[in-house]
Amino acid sequence: MSGLGGRWFDGKACALVGCGRGGALSGGCAAVAIATDERLRRRLVGKAGGGAAPLVNWVANGRQALHRECWDLLQNSVRRGSGRTVEAAMVREAQDTAEYFDSDAAVRAAAGRVCALLRAGRDRPLAVFTGAGVSETAGIPTYRGTAGIDTKAALSHGEEVRAEEEEEDEGTDYAALQPTPTHRAIAQLEAKKLVRYVVSQNCDNLHRKGGTCKERLTEVHGNVFVEYCELCGTEYTRSYAVDAFSTDCHQEAWFVECPDCKWNHFTGRKCSKTGCKGRLRDTIVNFGDPLHATVLGGLDKATKEFAMASVCLAMGSSLSVCPANSLPLLPEHLVIVNLQNTELDDKAVICVKSTSDAFMPLLLEALDQPPSKDASIPQPPPASETPSAESNSSSKRSRSKSSRARDKALKELIGGIEYGREKEEERRQEGLEHQATAAAAKGRGKKKGKKQTARGRKAASSSPEAARKKRAKTAGSAAVAVTIVEDKDDEEDEEEYQEITSTRARSNKNKKRKTNMSSTGAESGLSGVAAAKQSLRRSRRQNPAASSSTCAEDNAAPVVGSSSSPVVIVVDDDDED
Repeated sequence: MSGLGGRWFDGKACALVGCGRGGALSGGCAAVAIATDERLRRRLVGKAGGGAAPLVNWVANGRQALHRECWDLLQNSVRRGSGRTVEAAMVREAQDTAEYFDSDAAVRAAAGRVCALLRAGRDRPLAVFTGAGVSETAGIPTYRGTAGIDTKAALSHGEEVRAEEEEEDEGTDYAALQPTPTHRAIAQLEAKKLVRYVVSQNCDNLHRKGGTCKERLTEVHGNVFVEYCELCGTEYTRSYAVDAFSTDCHQEAWFVECPDCKWNHFTGRKCSKTGCKGRLRDTIVNFGDPLHATVLGGLDKATKEFAMASVCLAMGSSLSVCPANSLPLLPEHLVIVNLQNTELDDKAVICVKSTSDAFMPLLLEALDQPPSKDASIPQPPPASETPSAESNSSSKRSRSKSSRARDKALKELIGGIEYGREKEEERRQEGLEHQATAAAAKGRGKKKGKKQTARGRKAASSSPEAARKKRAKTAGSAAVAVTIVEDKDDEEDEEEYQEITSTRARSNKNKKRKTNMSSTGAESGLSGVAAAKQSLRRSRRQNPAASSSTCAEDNAAPVVGSSSSPVVIVVDDDDED
């Protein structure tokens, strides 16, 4: 017979050698699952030739289950010093990660008692607190327990550990995950108006997918699908995991190392709210980060709502991470559903050793049934009609202890809220400073751009090509014909060329004055070889037939203007200037 929720060991034999109960493990019995310390197991196998026989059939790189009674016998044997020293160390190591399973009947009875608590409570009496255990069957590996990643690493489970670590590094496809029976059952309790508020330590978004209203939900450690504006606090729910753009991004321009967790929280996007444009941050709370005071419901609202509830149902959590583990202490009654022992077991009125997927359907079933006379509300043993002074004193001490625990929890939560608010305001101020710096840099960039544009225009206007076009335009407007003569023979005309250029520049400054080129080289401002050349060209123009071959050799060509007022520019191929 399979146990509730399909216990993985049902149908297998008890791991205790010489188990006197006989038969296979089943849902009708309470059981304990323990993990194997592989390093110690190999030592135990290596010494198989001598000493006492092993007390347990240890599974290599794995885990095994025993009847609850057999586990108690094993622990007693170890305390008495029976068996081998190495095996005693294995048993003690297994105690830290042992998982306990109540029988089906015990789980059903506990569901009935919780049902009675809810019926006796005020309007919307239930506050729900969930941890990683409620999402394990959705496909998210846990860290604790007999199959936890940390447990396998600590117990040297070799290749299996490396494979799971690689799978974790590659990342879980959160978008493909589906809610578990626990998530859906919580939503059904909310529909029955029994749930006041839900607090989750998970980032997987499965409570929202399962139907829990986000107005009644605080995700204290964040949500991989939600990012928020550091300035106005607006939250954006995406269809993809936003931490892919933050946590693992080290080379991107928006990377900023968080001083608390040393990771990055910015996603590279900005708020689309009119007039804001603040940077968006993921909502993930890493180790070292403070809890959100207002984001995703916030610790502040969660504290107020839990304080007004009469029953807290904590499931799938070791209740060891503070300050969130102070929330379950605020309601009057605490119910814990978890396979492992927790730090708050002694504060609970009911402890159910079961998976949440096995317990929640039974609770819904009990709530659908008419109230039972047998179902009693868990409470301290009733006092006698004539209570003694000793019993009264004990009752007062018990109430005083519970009150002190609640006050301490409130103090821790208030401290966490205040710190969270301080950090949120600090982030807002940093965001404002970032915006101011970016705006100033943008202004400087625009000013610099204008300067660069002006410089570019100036450089373009002073370029050789622009100068040539300007000279040509000026010459044309002044009705001056420019003839370019290429001189290949004279190497001593540089001084004359500079003088010609200077003369042309002076002519350009006075566009209204007509340039009158005289018939002699001295009148045109030329001297020496240049004057002789100009005289020769003038004679060629007067006698074209005699000078046609010479003109071809000199490559003379009219460029602009009219031939009536020529300006001659001598270009020397041999002069690099």
